[in-house]
Amino acid sequence: MSEFINYTITVRNKGEIVPQIGDSESQHGQFKEEFLEDIEQSLSLLEKYTKREQFTYLGKKLFKALLEPVAVSFAGQVWTRYIIESELTNLRIRIVFEEVNEPTKLASQIINLPWEFLCYPDDNDTFLGTHSRVALSYSYQNWLNNPLDGYAVRESPLRVLFVHGHPKKLPVGFADRVPKILTELAETVKVKELKNPTPDELSEALKEKPHVLHFLGHGKPGALALGDQPDEEPSWLEDRSLSDFLRAGGVKLVVLQACEGASPSEELAFTGTAAHLVKTHIPAVIAFRYPISQSLAWNFVKTLYAKLADGEPVDVAVQAGREKLSIGNQSYTSRDFGAPVLWMRLRDGLLFAAGDKTPERREEKKEDKPLTDKMGEVICPYQGLNAFTEETKQFFFGRVRKVEEIEQMLNQQSFVPVIGASGSGKSSVVLAGLIPRLKELGGWEILPPIQPGDDPIAKLKNLFEPYFPKSKKELQQLNDFLNKEPPNLQGLIERLSDSERFLLVVDQFEELFTLCVDGDKQKQFINLLSQVSIQSRLSVVITLRADFVVDCLNYSDLAQLLGNSVLMPPLEGANLEAAIVKPAKCQGYGFEEGLLGEILKDVANEKGILPLLEFALTQLWKKGDGERHLLTLDGYKVIDGVIGALNRYADELYGQFKEQQRQEWVKRIFLQLLQTGEGTKDTRKWQRKQNLLSVVGDNEEEREAFSEVLEQLICGRLLVTKQEREDGHLVDVVDLAHEALIEGWKQLNQWRQENREIRELAERIEKAKRAWNSHQKDSKYLLDGNLREECHSRLASLTNHLGLSNPALDFVKQSLAVFSFESLIDYRQLDRLLKEEEWKKADEETLRVMLAAKSEEKRYFLDKDDFDRFPCEDLQKINELWLKYSNGKFGFSVQKEIYESLGGTRKYIVGVWEKFGYSVGWRNGESDTRGEKAKWLSYSQLTFNLDAPRGHLPCVLRVDEMIEVGDLVCVWPQGDREWTSPVSEYRESSLLTHKDL
Repeated sequence: MSEFINYTITVRNKGEIVPQIGDSESQHGQFKEEFLEDIEQSLSLLEKYTKREQFTYLGKKLFKALLEPVAVSFAGQVWTRYIIESELTNLRIRIVFEEVNEPTKLASQIINLPWEFLCYPDDNDTFLGTHSRVALSYSYQNWLNNPLDGYAVRESPLRVLFVHGHPKKLPVGFADRVPKILTELAETVKVKELKNPTPDELSEALKEKPHVLHFLGHGKPGALALGDQPDEEPSWLEDRSLSDFLRAGGVKLVVLQACEGASPSEELAFTGTAAHLVKTHIPAVIAFRYPISQSLAWNFVKTLYAKLADGEPVDVAVQAGREKLSIGNQSYTSRDFGAPVLWMRLRDGLLFAAGDKTPERREEKKEDKPLTDKMGEVICPYQGLNAFTEETKQFFFGRVRKVEEIEQMLNQQSFVPVIGASGSGKSSVVLAGLIPRLKELGGWEILPPIQPGDDPIAKLKNLFEPYFPKSKKELQQLNDFLNKEPPNLQGLIERLSDSERFLLVVDQFEELFTLCVDGDKQKQFINLLSQVSIQSRLSVVITLRADFVVDCLNYSDLAQLLGNSVLMPPLEGANLEAAIVKPAKCQGYGFEEGLLGEILKDVANEKGILPLLEFALTQLWKKGDGERHLLTLDGYKVIDGVIGALNRYADELYGQFKEQQRQEWVKRIFLQLLQTGEGTKDTRKWQRKQNLLSVVGDNEEEREAFSEVLEQLICGRLLVTKQEREDGHLVDVVDLAHEALIEGWKQLNQWRQENREIRELAERIEKAKRAWNSHQKDSKYLLDGNLREECHSRLASLTNHLGLSNPALDFVKQSLAVFSFESLIDYRQLDRLLKEEEWKKADEETLRVMLAAKSEEKRYFLDKDDFDRFPCEDLQKINELWLKYSNGKFGFSVQKEIYESLGGTRKYIVGVWEKFGYSVGWRNGESDTRGEKAKWLSYSQLTFNLDAPRGHLPCVLRVDEMIEVGDLVCVWPQGDREWTSPVSEYRESSLLTHKDL
């Protein structure tokens, strides 16, 4: 059970405020009456409020009236010390009133104020009534001097007498819900129902000594409505009579539940009855200040009894119920969370004696053992370089306050950024802290967390696909929601299940800028998430490295959403100690004297130390003394402390690879998992496992050996592997276990400094390749400009560079293959046309680029003289491109092979030439070869016979006479002439020859 610090705020009859921490009084103050008018105005509108800001306004006024006069003690000595700086303590806050025979008007006003709405401005406007580590209740001063005890012995199950008063006036189904809910807790709660009772029947039922009396019905000042009389009016039970009944029955807790609207005078009836019952002899009474919605009332009731049955104090159980109401209200859009009021004079709120459990619970306690693996070994509670997750939440300590802050922020806004430096624990606080917390509270459906990766829109599509039936129409609708401009988040959310609230976690949001190079997809993803502010069902939490905030500011919508962020400071003080010591304690281990101090000294002045600390603790665990269940100073020295543990371990693992080739593979793997940043700042970058395997090509033996190296690094926990969905299929990806490796392992640090300029160039290439991939490998996204020229000049260095993947190197070569550095001609358009098999357009483009190579863009033909010194590189690229996309059918070199295979020589032979025409598909169907003059198609009429054995020549030349050829034959349609001939005479050795091709 958590430790509670008692903070009492006593308000005396004339408005003097006396704060007390434990047994020590603090600086007194005076209730500020000047705020009462504003408060009363807000209260008159309370039922109409629909926005968080309206409730916050009321809460701040309440704070100014009650707590601001004593803010020094509250802010400094209480809230900061016990809530903000420590997660090990909770606050029991009691609003206490001075009891006098004739209270002043001011005292009466103060008593009736809803302090549950009070906001603490210095802590994100936290509502006092819903904070998870605060237990709020009301009392009178003399009650504290004469507290009542709960039960001395715990009996099981918790016995509840449930009374339906005046049921004919209750809404349909109302009276059936509470027992149904309590039945769900049947093992720990036993319910006896009493419907429409007379006072005598109630008195008899109370003699069975239930632990709790739960009354559901109506009331008026000083009385409760019991059974229905013949005239359909209820019989009224006065407070005094109820008090007498309860005194005989021994009930310790009364729940007075109003369930429908009432006039202002009636709204105070249950509060008045509650105070009267506690004043006499009942230890605790829960009443409802306002009627609340039916569905939310059951959330409160269920939570209340579950906590009570588990032995929690009454004020803690009530506070948990208020939290449930606040979640059900969808960001505080109604006043329901401020309705339950607790009047209490129990010692420490315990309905049963502290620590006294049922025999069943004592047995459960005895069975609590450390978690073990399949071999029976105690599991290490530390996570090394991995983030804590929901599966390891029981070992996650030190960030309770931050979890609460994120939770509170979610009740204020739909988009919550969690921002911090690398190694500050952002992912852990969300995955192991927030998500389990929200699941415990209920009312949330948590979507599987995602990381943006190189295609964030695809990640969202995979995430939401399960909510759409597997039909083309439905999936197309999902695509439309995500991809149309603007995207339609509201339409998507309407297709989700009936859960009240959904949470989407986008972890490592910076991947949107480091891995996704498609600006359109970046913008689309941001536009989609930005729409969460205009709907109520979906909330988004992102984790973002602080050094990428500037990238976010380039998008106005996203910049606005970052306005209210949760910042992750370093883990310090008691929270840091808890993160170190408590996981080991969970597993039955302690720390040798002096060890904790040594660890704290080592991490005192280090930044981003959490991953290194967690890794060192993992190594320290391995060196622990199993017999004494102790982590030792000697073990800490062996691992080289927090700062040296990771470097030492990584060196040892690397040293296991004795062969030079395997060491080179390790180097290449790590370099390919790095994203080179500006200056010396690098980040991690996951790779598809298949991409890493391409390092060794198709050699099966080497691929197997390379896979073994990769698995050793994964088993050694320096790398992690997971599955990502791509195009409907799961693919294996590999990533660094944590960015702490980049600086923490000296060997890797040395590798990444080598040839840094080439690595930066390689990174630019990788980004360009990802953009090319995302655009279906469209030629216009191949390298161009200065980047292409730099790749051309450094091709040899890139080929030998260990950080460039083979697919990226192929991308470079393809980019260079579509540009002539001799004539500066860009062949990407020709590449695109050939790829799409637009053969005629490609033929026209070939003529255009050949003319451009001769600086004759306006001509429509090439003369023989143009080829005397035609750029060799261009002819070679044209030939290569046509061969590549036509599977060898079209190209200069192919023409020569065909011509020679038909008996063609340097001497012009008509029959051979006609056969050649048929072979390449340029002959029209009306001509024959029996001496009749062949009619060849002109260029303007050009069509292609794809059934011909080979294709045609991809260029157009115009000549007036036959020229004997050397090593190369070119064929073209002549235009308005009726014949076509082979041509081209290359007299200069620098020009292209068949050998070059």
